[in-house]
Amino acid sequence: MRPEVPHSHLATPTDVAGSPHEPRSPINPTDIAGSPHEPRSPINPTERIVVIDIVRGFALFGVLMLNLLSFSGPTLSFEAWAGSTTWWDKAVELVLFVGGEAAFYSTFSFLFGVGVALQIHRASSRNERFVFHHLSRMGVLLGFGLLHALLIWDGDILVNYSIAGSFLFLFSRLGPKALIWTAAGLGGVVALLMTIGGLVSAFGDSAPTTSADVAEDIETYGTGGFFELASDRFDDVGWLAVEGLLSSLWFIPIFLTGMWAIKTGKVANWREQRAFLIRVLRVSIPIAVVVKGMYAAMILTESTSMTSSLGPLLSAFIGGPALGATYVCLLLLFLQKRPDGGFFRHLAPVGRMALTNYLTQSVVAVTVFYGFGFGLYGQLGIALSVGLGIIFFGFQVVFSRWWLERFKFGPLEWLWRTLTYRRRPVSTSPTSTATAAQTTTIR
Repeated sequence: MRPEVPHSHLATPTDVAGSPHEPRSPINPTDIAGSPHEPRSPINPTERIVVIDIVRGFALFGVLMLNLLSFSGPTLSFEAWAGSTTWWDKAVELVLFVGGEAAFYSTFSFLFGVGVALQIHRASSRNERFVFHHLSRMGVLLGFGLLHALLIWDGDILVNYSIAGSFLFLFSRLGPKALIWTAAGLGGVVALLMTIGGLVSAFGDSAPTTSADVAEDIETYGTGGFFELASDRFDDVGWLAVEGLLSSLWFIPIFLTGMWAIKTGKVANWREQRAFLIRVLRVSIPIAVVVKGMYAAMILTESTSMTSSLGPLLSAFIGGPALGATYVCLLLLFLQKRPDGGFFRHLAPVGRMALTNYLTQSVVAVTVFYGFGFGLYGQLGIALSVGLGIIFFGFQVVFSRWWLERFKFGPLEWLWRTLTYRRRPVSTSPTSTATAAQTTTIR
């Protein structure tokens, strides 16, 4: 079995990048520059940076592709290719593991930190109580996560985000240098501890997978009823709580990196960051190629040496974040050359409704694959499952745009805000920002 690592095939949606009550307005240079004695301010508090929604939508697509490895069959329950028999299923599985594992949840974590930093800035500009509202927001997110993990799918990561996110206000007063060094130090320590723990776990449970193991897994999820599977998750709630607390530590350094990007002005002025993005690529690409290449070699050779246990860990803690940074930098460089956003502009509405879309993906997937639905778990193969996932994501793109042409935010985003602020925000929006994102310059 693969050693346990943070749920690198998962990610969380967080629509944290904008104010629900204020219209978009151009970035005011004087609002960005700030006082010469103060840290550079990120953006005008009324501005929603559409490019954040595009990147989030892009990451959500990757999340769905990776999550299908777990939704559709026993792929993630055992070692590589345990549930794949045809060459095309093995090829798709290899591409997803090497080209996506840990990359997209790292991107979401970075954006979560970006969103929290924006909220701090906006709350400060309005003299609002940030800590109270932030902790309330994380509490509501925790509620969503618990319902998701216990009643729908045990691959939830909202619980991890809510726990780790609750501590971010402690770092809100740090300057950019302190933030990035804190992120690097915490990241190194957490990665080392989890790597050691993962190796110990791997060698403690190294029994080879048999066809009977795979058949049992397919039987459990392919025929299990809703209450039966939910009962199993409730039985494991103690272990899930411990795992959630430990895994949450990994997200804090990535969150802090997102906060650093806001405090340095790199997000607000992303169009001016070409040289910086290229510098990042010069570091991230070699790291991603080496680590992910090593991981691919381990899968292809079906290695059973010590390195086969180390491979997934390095892929999650080093290769994944490096690959995620590579994807984001390349996407931003493309958008710098295409002010209209090109094809990627259609991802903005999906990113704005990320919480709704993420949880909808889980509901639809378990209905299709689990026993209380159509019972197709382990029956379609990963290649066909991914194909269906792409079609479904296309539907989400169309639906998200349709919805945001009529409302300011998605249904679960609306509920999140209502529960957080204890009041119902105005939801109708005939001239939505999502529509504007399709026809104006991407900001």
